[in-house]
Amino acid sequence: VEAFDATPANIDKRTQTFNVGGVKVALLPKGSRGGAVSAELMLRFGDATSIQGLGEIGSAVASLLDKGTTTLSRQQIHDRLDALKTELHISGSANFVNVTLTTRREHLAAAIALVGDLLRNPALPPEALEEGRRQSLAGIEQQRKEPQYVARNALARHTRQVLALEQD
Repeated sequence: VEAFDATPANIDKRTQTFNVGGVKVALLPKGSRGGAVSAELMLRFGDATSIQGLGEIGSAVASLLDKGTTTLSRQQIHDRLDALKTELHISGSANFVNVTLTTRREHLAAAIALVGDLLRNPALPPEALEEGRRQSLAGIEQQRKEPQYVARNALARHTRQVLALEQD
């Protein structure tokens, strides 16, 4: 593995920036063991007014992006990721979608093409949304029994009450 000087000046010097289809791209090439490649895509959208109150919706939609497309089933996506030896994580909120992937150099182009399909042709299957809803509810129910969560909730309620009294 290449020795890498992680100073801001060296990172700036080695970073290659360009535009692809209106998307700003920054690459920081460095030698790695086995040709490992990490990539991150951050897509930002909306403004403060248009995204107000939509955080959970954006997160839910992001969680559905790898559950199927109009061209690939959920299983086909997972089989393709396995064949490409690629780990993929998608997250988001009301104003962004973040995609991170780890793969091997020889599979990078195919992995990026797969991500493009996920983002351009999402199926957003209702059964996957229902599965996510059930998981969220189960997580909330479990948190209600966790002492840390109960204490944090009680402290937050108390703090809000104190602040409300100070404002009066």
